[in-house]
Amino acid sequence: MKRVVLVGIGKKSRSDDAAGLEVAAILDGEFETVRIDSDPLDYINTLCGSDVVVIVKAADLKTRPGEFKILEETEIDANLPISTFVNELKRCVRKVTVWGIQVKSVDPGNSVTPEVNDGIEKLAKTIKGMYGFYMSLRG
Repeated sequence: MKRVVLVGIGKKSRSDDAAGLEVAAILDGEFETVRIDSDPLDYINTLCGSDVVVIVKAADLKTRPGEFKILEETEIDANLPISTFVNELKRCVRKVTVWGIQVKSVDPGNSVTPEVNDGIEKLAKTIKGMYGFYMSLRG
């Protein structure tokens, strides 16, 4: 049985920074999800032993708001302050994938911008399509 965990990282109070949390909320029930709005390193023990960890995080990808992509290791180090978290996970998880979604605003506020909300919905469908096979192996 494969253990696939979807990890959404962000701050709900910082507008589009909540993108990772929103993707996790959409896929909750279809995937094992963890929503992190504090220090990700606090969740290492929870995630260790997973076969696959899929991380979704708002990022500055230098693209249009709502666009998303899988980040290469160099992009994680350069663009996201989660490189330590990812490196620690790689010690105890078979495969770690990080998706970045371009933000429009990280100003204080509880609403995601419409462009990023569209991207959140598309990314959730993409992740479901890519990793859904593993979920059928859960039993």
